[in-house]
Amino acid sequence: AVTGLHLKARLEDLKERHTIVGDVRGRGLVLGVDLVKDRASREPYPQIVPQLLNAMRDCGVLIGSEGEYGDILKLRPPLTLSLDEASFVVTALDRALAACTAARASADGTAK
Repeated sequence: AVTGLHLKARLEDLKERHTIVGDVRGRGLVLGVDLVKDRASREPYPQIVPQLLNAMRDCGVLIGSEGEYGDILKLRPPLTLSLDEASFVVTALDRALAACTAARASADGTAK
């Protein structure tokens, strides 16, 4: 239970740093991260998911996607996940989100 709470809290922290993280849902170690183009409209952002999944894989973390639009990152780690491993997953996701949103902004011409 401790690891699941830690993982969810760390994922919730990502909402403060990444505007495309619309919500974090789930219980225990089964969690979903909802990706949105705009938090106000809650418009799904499935276009960025393949790039994020590949970036996570490059970091050694395998996650999937779910949802009607494929815009929800699905985390289902093994039940033996340690606190350090949970932190590693969130750090990898933080870096992947930063890299992917910067690359998208640059490609779209919206980079600052």
